[in-house]
Order: sequence, then C-alpha cells, then structure tokens
Amino acid sequence: MPKTYSTYYVRLNDLINQCFQIQTEYGYVDASLLSEKSGLSDRLIRDYLKDLLNLGVLEYVSGGKYRLNKEAMTRILKIYEIEPYKQLTLEDFLRPNLLRLSEAPTAIRDKLSRVIRKLNLNILFDKEIKRTIKNSRINGSVKYILGGRFILPRPATRIPLNDMYIPGSASAYLIKNYGLENYAVLSTVYLSAAAYVGYYWRDILDNKKSTLRVVPDIINYSGREPYVPGDPFYELTTEFPEVIDFGRKLAARVLSQIMHYRLDISIIKDFGDKFEIYIRSGSLYPHGFVFQARKLNELQEESTELFWKMVKIARKKNVLLVGLTYRMHDNIFTRAIKDFFSLDIAEVSDDNLLSLILDDGETTALIERGREKGRPEVPNWYEFYMKIRQEILKLEFIARDNPWDDMELIRDLIYSAYSTRPAKNLYPGPGSLIVAQIEAARNTEEIERITSGIVRTAFIDYYNKLRKEREEKLKRDALEG
Repeated sequence: MPKTYSTYYVRLNDLINQCFQIQTEYGYVDASLLSEKSGLSDRLIRDYLKDLLNLGVLEYVSGGKYRLNKEAMTRILKIYEIEPYKQLTLEDFLRPNLLRLSEAPTAIRDKLSRVIRKLNLNILFDKEIKRTIKNSRINGSVKYILGGRFILPRPATRIPLNDMYIPGSASAYLIKNYGLENYAVLSTVYLSAAAYVGYYWRDILDNKKSTLRVVPDIINYSGREPYVPGDPFYELTTEFPEVIDFGRKLAARVLSQIMHYRLDISIIKDFGDKFEIYIRSGSLYPHGFVFQARKLNELQEESTELFWKMVKIARKKNVLLVGLTYRMHDNIFTRAIKDFFSLDIAEVSDDNLLSLILDDGETTALIERGREKGRPEVPNWYEFYMKIRQEILKLEFIARDNPWDDMELIRDLIYSAYSTRPAKNLYPGPGSLIVAQIEAARNTEEIERITSGIVRTAFIDYYNKLRKEREEKLKRDALEG
C-alpha cells in the first residue's frame, strides 16, 4: 500500500534531523550512517537521499557523502538561534522560488516533480484551484481572516513618490566568544541599529536630503547633532552554565530590540512630522518568551516599556507603525485555506503557499491574530501578505482608525518604493529599509573589528601577567623553603 503524503512528510522531517545529528558528529552524511540511525533499509535510504538532494536539503560532496545545504542551514540557524530545542522540518528548506522552479520545463523540474507529487503539492499548480481560492466568498466566516475574501480583488497601485519621505529602520547583533587559553572565555554581543529617513524625488532616493542615523555612532560626531548615545557591546554572563548559550542568544535579541526601539522613538520624535508611515525590519514586537531568569525578565520589561513608548509617540505624531517580515514561518493562512477548501496537501508555510497563488501586487485579506504568548496585547494590530515581483512579504501594523484604509496606504507605498535586495542576507523592501539594514550590519561588524583586537591583546597581556606572577611565586617559595 503506497504511503500517504503525510507519512512521507513526517519521514522526511525525521531524516532531516537525523542528518543534522550525523553531520554534527561525523562532519558528513552517508547512506550507511543514516540507515543505521533511522533503522531503514539501505535501498529506502538511498531513495530518500535522492529526494532530499533534489529538494536542496542536502548537497553531494563526493564518494557517497552528503552534507546539509550550507546556505540553507546558515539561514535556518539564524532564524531559530533563539530556540533551544528546535526540530528542523522540510518546511525550513522549502523556499517559494524552489516551488516555482517546478513549473519550468527544465531538468530541475523533472527532479522536483516526483517529490512535489509525493507531498501532494502539485494541486497548487492547478489554475482552477488558484482561481477558486481567489474568487470564493468567505464573508467573515473564517477565524482570524477578516473581510469577504481570502485574496483581495484590487492589487497594489504604483503611485509617484515625489517630494516625500519614507523611513526604514533595522537592527543587528553579533555574538563573539574570546578564549584565554584554558583560563576563561569572554562572551560579547555587539549591537547596532540604523534608521534611514529616505527622501524621494521623482521616484528616486535623494541621499543629500535623506537622513541616516546609526547607533552607537563610533565616528567622531562633534558638530553633528542630535547625537543618540548607545552601548556598542555587552559582556554576557550567567549563573547557570547549562543555559549559557541559550541565555546569551535571548539576551542578545532583547538587547537588540531595546536599541532598535530607542532609535525608532528618537526618529519618530524628531522627524515624525515629515512622514506618514514608519517601516521597521522585522516584527513590531517579536514573538516573546516567558523567561525564568531575573536579568532576562528585567531586559524584557525594558523592551516592552520602550515598545509602548514607540506606540505612544507614533500615535501623537499620527504615524502608522509597520513591521516588514521576510521568510516567515507562520502557516495560519495556509491552514485556513486548507480547512475551507478541504485541500489535502502537506504542511507548507504561508509564503510558500501564497507564492503560488498571488500575482504581483496582490494581497491577502487582513489577518487579526489576537493575543499571543510573550507579547503584549495591542488593540488594532493587523497583518497581511503581499507579493511584489517574486517575493512574499508579511506586513503588520497598528491601525489608526480604519484598518482597511491603512492597509491600502501601506500596500501602495511599499509596492511603489520596493527595491530588489542587493544581497541574500537582506530583507527585500523599500530602498530606505535596505539602506538601514546595510548600515546596521556594517556598524556591528566595524565595532567588532575594532574591539576584538583590543580584547585579544588585553587577554594575552593579562594571561602573561598571571603566568609571570605564578612563576615568581613558585620560584620564591622554592628558594625561601
């Protein structure tokens, strides 16, 4: 009896995690090691390895050896680095463009088509199903999905960006560990945030009339006001060694949020009269954790307090706060569509599903998520998805009055200001947001470059001093004895 797609999907997820464990131990994956760990026959394992290779989960090295896709793992670990026991899934590796490739009449399509059929995802390429999803009336009958349809009938409108400001902000952090022989380890997180208040003239960003603010500012700022101070790095410590890595990553994320919020508050306060929307890279308030550590709780409380200050100053200036997320892992919209239309397909994230349904400029209906664990309950918090060219973006916002009017404003401005991302590690979006991401990352790396040499030199000097003192003491004790 042939396996159902759900059995196949679960088996692939198990094998992906087993590949991860094997590679961690041996540095590579091969059929015999995977067969031994999984308990499956060598023939079955080779069949699954071929599927994982075609899906881009594995890369072939040589001599029957494989490894997990390096680029994909870098992206996945960056997303999940704050979750201590995250289990990898096929969905982590399935990218929207991978599914789109299966439509092309190429050798790549031939390799992927077998796997797509096994997951029953081939039905998403059916034009009639796509048309049904777009045109069906739901009239508010689906939980979380507002309005009469899943997909709104009117796409984004390109509007002229002339004599107007569209700001963007982003933050970055980098954790580095410095070792002093076997004596000690210093773990440091480097932080930066950047905001770019981009001025558009005839659809082009005018850098001369735009404002860039980066914190902390490590360049001589004399004569340039206002200046926003910020701590460039923190030493991270914990009393619980068993949670040291997890705790450091949590602390780094919250510290990064704090710096980001402080910068956002200052930008909206100083320039909020010049723009109508303010776009942040990432969620307005990332999914939270319930901490059991006093210091982490204190940091989280500070972050939450700053979030509310940002909301308050935005309301005072009548600025619409927008969070832009790329490569999200939610599937709330997918589950709603699967249940409503009784689609028997494997689990995919919203961006994977919508990459096959939405056309350029189209958006989903508004989604109202409600209260979430670890995140403050904010009235009038909405989100929606939009496709621009080949990318799916999730946009969340805190509505001012009519959320549908705010949504249209966000949709048209972001669609009109959209720029192709210049590097894979950046979010696509408005040009001002991309500039902010680049500057935040650059500043973080520059602080680390300057500081790391000083730290290493200080560590070596300190260690040599301790060793010399110890040798002198031993010599003294020996001679005096």
